[in-house]
Amino acid sequence: IGLGIPAEPLFRSRDSLKGKTIILTTNDVHGAIEGYPYLAGLKKTLKDKYQANVLIIDAGDFSNDKKKPIYTTPDNCNAIDLMNKVGYDVATLGNHEFYKAQYLKGNIERATFKVINANVTQENTFDFIKNHKITLNEDDPKNKITIGFFGVATPDVTTFDPKVSVAVGDKLLNISRDQVTELKNSGSDIVICLAHLGLEDAFEKDQCRSVDVYNALTKGNAEQNIAPVPLDLIVDGHSHSTITPPQKGEPEREKILSTGTEFENIGVIVIDNNDKAIEETFLLKTKNLPKNLRDSDVQKDVDKIISQTK
Repeated sequence: IGLGIPAEPLFRSRDSLKGKTIILTTNDVHGAIEGYPYLAGLKKTLKDKYQANVLIIDAGDFSNDKKKPIYTTPDNCNAIDLMNKVGYDVATLGNHEFYKAQYLKGNIERATFKVINANVTQENTFDFIKNHKITLNEDDPKNKITIGFFGVATPDVTTFDPKVSVAVGDKLLNISRDQVTELKNSGSDIVICLAHLGLEDAFEKDQCRSVDVYNALTKGNAEQNIAPVPLDLIVDGHSHSTITPPQKGEPEREKILSTGTEFENIGVIVIDNNDKAIEETFLLKTKNLPKNLRDSDVQKDVDKIISQTK
C-alpha cells in the first residue's frame, strides 16, 4: 500500500483497508524505544490514509530495560509515557513489570491504555483488571465488531516480587477458559489472549507455556468432560520467540503470534469486520520499515530520552 514494505500479505496492492481492523502487536520491548516512532507512524498511516480501524496491544515486559544504556525503568515512567503517546489500547503484565514492584500501581494508573491480568494476585494491594473489550464502528451494523482481550503471566513474576501469587497448571487453564467464556458471552466476536508465558520447556510440567494454554482451551478434555472454548489467538511474550500462526496451505498448528524482542518485528493481525474473523496474521521486520514512516512527535520524545540518558 505504498509503504515500501515488500512481500507481507497486508501490503499487496490494496488501495484501501476500509472494513478491516488491524491490530499491531509488540512484546518484550525491554527498552528498545527506537521502535516506538515506527509503530506510531504505521498506526497513523493505516488509519488516516487507508481507513482501517487500528488497535495496538502489548504482551508484557515493556517497562524495564535489560541492556545499557538503560532508557526505561519502572520508576522513570518513560515506557508508559511513550506507550501513551503512541496510543496503545491494551497491554498485559510481564515478569519485568514486577521489578521494583512498589511502582507498579502508579504505572498502571498513569497508563491511558488498559493493563490486564487474570492469573496474578497481589495480597492487600489492588486487584488487576482481568480483561477488556473494545467495540468499534458501533453505528455501522455491517462493520461493528467487538474484540475481547484477557491477560495471563508466567510464574517467573515471583522472581521480582515473591509476595504475589500466580495461578499455574489447572488453575491457569480454568481461569483462561472462564475468561474466554465470559468475553464470548458478553458479546465479543473475537477473543485474544495476551500471554506473557513463552515456550520454555521448564514450564511444560505446570502447563504454563502458551502452547499448553492454547491446546487445552481449543481442544478441551473429553476424559474430564471439559469442552473446548473459542479462543481465536494468543499474542505471546516472555521467551523472545518469533512465532506466527499457520498461514493458508500450511499444516495446522497453534495460533500464536510473537514478535521476538526489542522491536525486532511488529506483529500484524488483520480482522475482517463483516466476517467477524481473523483474516491474516504476520510479522513486519522493523528494520525494513522506511525511516520516513516514523512519527515525528514520538521521535522527538525518544530523542529526548536518549540524549538525557547518555
